[in-house]
Amino acid sequence: MTQLSALPVLSVYVAFNPTSGGNTLYTAQNIPVTNPYWTEVTPYVRSFNTKLGRQHFLDRVEASTLNITLNNRTGYFSSGTHVLDTRMPIKVIANYSSTPYGVFYGIIDNVVERLSDVLNIDLDVQASDLTKYMSLRYLNSPTFWSNYCLPPSLGGTATSAIHWYDCNKTKQANITAANATSSVVTYTYAPGNSFVFIVGDKVTITGLTKQIGAAYNQTNVTVTGVGTGYFTTANSVSGTPAGNSLGQGIATKTFMTDLIGTATGEVINYTNFTNNGAIIYEINTGIDLGNGSNYNAQASLKIPYNGSNITNVGGIDFWMNGVATALSTNIMYLGSTSTPKYFGLYVNPSGNIEMAGGGFAHSGDYTKVTGPVVNDGYWHHIGIVSNESGYVDMYCDGVFYSLPTPILGPLQTYNSGTQFTIGYQVAAYFDEIIINSASSLSTLAGEVQRRYQAGSLLQLGFPTTSNYVYSGDRIAEILCLAGFGYITGGNSTTKSNIALTCNYYINDSSTAWVPSLSTNGYTFVEPWYYDSPITGSTALDLILQVCSTDIGMFFQTPEGNFYFYNQNYYGSWAWNDYTQKGSWTSSYTAPDSNHTWADTGASGTVPYFGNSLQVTRDDVDVWTTVKVTPQSGVDQIFENTAAEPRWGYTTLAKGSTLHTSLTSALSTATYLGFLFQAAKPRVQFIELRAETANGTYIPAMLGAELGDPVNFQRNPSGASSGGSINSNFIIESISHDFQADPGQWHTTFILDPYPLQPTTTYFP
Repeated sequence: MTQLSALPVLSVYVAFNPTSGGNTLYTAQNIPVTNPYWTEVTPYVRSFNTKLGRQHFLDRVEASTLNITLNNRTGYFSSGTHVLDTRMPIKVIANYSSTPYGVFYGIIDNVVERLSDVLNIDLDVQASDLTKYMSLRYLNSPTFWSNYCLPPSLGGTATSAIHWYDCNKTKQANITAANATSSVVTYTYAPGNSFVFIVGDKVTITGLTKQIGAAYNQTNVTVTGVGTGYFTTANSVSGTPAGNSLGQGIATKTFMTDLIGTATGEVINYTNFTNNGAIIYEINTGIDLGNGSNYNAQASLKIPYNGSNITNVGGIDFWMNGVATALSTNIMYLGSTSTPKYFGLYVNPSGNIEMAGGGFAHSGDYTKVTGPVVNDGYWHHIGIVSNESGYVDMYCDGVFYSLPTPILGPLQTYNSGTQFTIGYQVAAYFDEIIINSASSLSTLAGEVQRRYQAGSLLQLGFPTTSNYVYSGDRIAEILCLAGFGYITGGNSTTKSNIALTCNYYINDSSTAWVPSLSTNGYTFVEPWYYDSPITGSTALDLILQVCSTDIGMFFQTPEGNFYFYNQNYYGSWAWNDYTQKGSWTSSYTAPDSNHTWADTGASGTVPYFGNSLQVTRDDVDVWTTVKVTPQSGVDQIFENTAAEPRWGYTTLAKGSTLHTSLTSALSTATYLGFLFQAAKPRVQFIELRAETANGTYIPAMLGAELGDPVNFQRNPSGASSGGSINSNFIIESISHDFQADPGQWHTTFILDPYPLQPTTTYFP
């Protein structure tokens, strides 16, 4: 392909082996084109067109697309190691005057072979950027959590984990009938279960109608016999046999499977499972150990069930929801039969988590440490963990609490038959119980903290802690769950420095996202709660819900990076709760000469192709009323009564936003009313051409990015000043069109005036 002076230097790359070097579709954008991972295919390019952006400021940014035609006359893409196929990364770069410009990065969707004649074969290739794949990524992700719970031998990163109890109710069967004799109850269950009963299993049966002389509903009984579609237990009620039961019920195995080792747990005085577990991005449950009104009736979990020892224990961590936590109750004791030292974890009369070390709390021979309130109805990550010196700390929600008098931990060996029962005197939900080895105390604290970060993604912040979460931080958490980030850091020495890392930028910054900066978002957002999981939502669904709350824009750049422009990208909106008014201060960078497009021919402006221009004047962007409805909240309505005599009655509605307060939602409604208070001309189509002035304006074409301010000037011949346009717009859409023959590169844009409002002291 001959390079014309009026064209940028085109470079197109394909990764024919997307997973080479351990890479994935989601990490390829970070690999430089000089790496052998990429193969340049530029000589085969005949034409392409791309599209990035949205039609309007209130629309979502669509996945950018590429349609490219490649010459396959030589069969280059049909044999050997260069067979072009779907799900291969592809990158397009344009260079001009030693400056590279990203044009497209994405993944190939389909390849169509097109025969022009017997000699000429073209391949029409379509690709989409990673935004499309986030729209396909549902956040039911059990592998994400297991990565932080399983040891490397099982595919995870938790080198200290030796036992894991998921507390899931997967082992249930529908009982269709029951029949009792004086000594045996026979249960028939429906086919299609993913497990079978075996002799020795402990089960709890609920939901069957009792008759005199038989106990059909039983708690934590032992299976005494099995057969095809049935099992038997001993009849705990003596007397005359009652025959068949009425109705149908549920049989639940009360064993807790060890997902790492073989130390199976057993549920005592079983009640039920919660609808949702601690991890809201899994289809999972938690176990309810909240039944009973006295010491002997309380449900509990014994680990392991057979009373044997678990050795080499460095600590234990788990999730607890104190939605019904009674005060001054015990959660668990840990200790060794070979030492008088014990560690008790309990909730004190004020609802705080406490640990007593050195003896039982009631004996007086102990030292204790107090942590935060945990009976507030939210999931907390709790545990007893040995530090790098072997002393035992209490742990809660990412923070370690040392005993006033440090005690060397006797956790290396304990007898679970007497010392380790969890939830024995506490009415609460429990989930994801992990026992850790003492062999890696230098890394244990970091692993526990990473589990807290991984398990609490999307749940941290208001109202679980005093810290609110900015919209930009919430998007980073969603990206991490979707596979575009990872959790690192943490060690026993500092017990901190946990970091969530992802290739993600805020407000056109040259520096990647840093958590909790005030610039990460204008609006605080609520978490998604444990009792309303988001497993049916895609990553993009949740990101766009955040964008609707902060009136922001999320997109992937042509270089492959993710960006989020929040509400204050073009200025600063300040809200006064008392007056219920807002003020706006413009602060965007004024357009330079490359971003000043005019038909006047004036010096310092870029001429656009006049025949392409489409300027629209309509009233579709006038909203005199705005209604914002937060999740489970009341409509917050702003009415611009001053504009109604001129513009009539129109209502813009935004629902299910994530505002943390009604005043915050009203602020958003007022802000939108401020933006769209009057009609303005919009530029639906404006084109810049590489051949103009022999390529002089190529930097303007390629350097103009989504969201950039542009000064647009239109001065029709003979028009008065009232018919002229000279104002600032933002770029909402960019499309590139390249043809190798006859050699042309055209770029078209959609421009929107509404976000660039002038400074106002207050509104309304």
